[in-house]
Amino acid sequence: MSDNKDLGGPFKKPKSLEFPKTFSGAVESIRKMMDANLSESEDGISSQMVDASKELTQTKTKVASLARIREVIFGMQDGLISSLVLVSSVYGATQNTGVTVIAGLAGAFGGTVSMSAGSFLSSKAEREVHEAQINLELQQFQDDPSSTIEQLIAILMQDGLSYRGALVIAEAMAEKDEILLRTVIEKKLGLSIDMVTEPWKDAFVMGISFFIGAFIPIIPYLVSDNPKILAFSIAFTGLSLFTMGVGKSRLTKKNPIISGLDILSIGILAGLAGYFFGTVLPGIFGIL
Repeated sequence: MSDNKDLGGPFKKPKSLEFPKTFSGAVESIRKMMDANLSESEDGISSQMVDASKELTQTKTKVASLARIREVIFGMQDGLISSLVLVSSVYGATQNTGVTVIAGLAGAFGGTVSMSAGSFLSSKAEREVHEAQINLELQQFQDDPSSTIEQLIAILMQDGLSYRGALVIAEAMAEKDEILLRTVIEKKLGLSIDMVTEPWKDAFVMGISFFIGAFIPIIPYLVSDNPKILAFSIAFTGLSLFTMGVGKSRLTKKNPIISGLDILSIGILAGLAGYFFGTVLPGIFGIL
């Protein structure tokens, strides 16, 4: 009978995550490398650890930067769609480019302030909640260290280790409180002490992204007075949405065409909604 039967069984990886078939071979290679390192001088081992530490720091910095892709995509997409709906509605109702531009710019500036403030407050609240959870875990460790070690053993068993294997790892980590606590916090809470949220950076990225997106649907109204300017605005916005989706696919490693069409479809629906609210709906209710 398995040692971890009562703890939820072994780790079940997501369908999108597949470990390489040569995983066991890779582990064996790592063991051989470690054995070789142990026979080398301390200077050789130290040099390897310095290089590994630099790579780790660079990776963490890159991941932290990529994490703001949420603000970029959310801000720009929201700016594009909300601005397109606004200018399409205003132009459809008034057929006046001047009024449309003023309304569009007002919406762009107002939305930028609102989205920046919202991003700042939400990121700040999220950070405070995470800090509270981490501090609670630290307090629990001070009150009852043995309970924290038992939780770590249970977590490792849920990941598929035997009780004996989990106990050996927990005992090794228990030699240094910081290592033990970091592991428990990351495994139990899904949080990292090193990944510190910076609300003002999130707010800045969100605001800039929103304004750029919001300004794009207005551009055709600034350079032309063609009767088909509404169609140009929708097409220009659609092209921007598609380009944004293609750009996102470079980070997500998804099919660029599908990614572009996914975001583009939202823009098309937004343009149709704007036309409906600006022309069809007022006519139905006799507003204009």
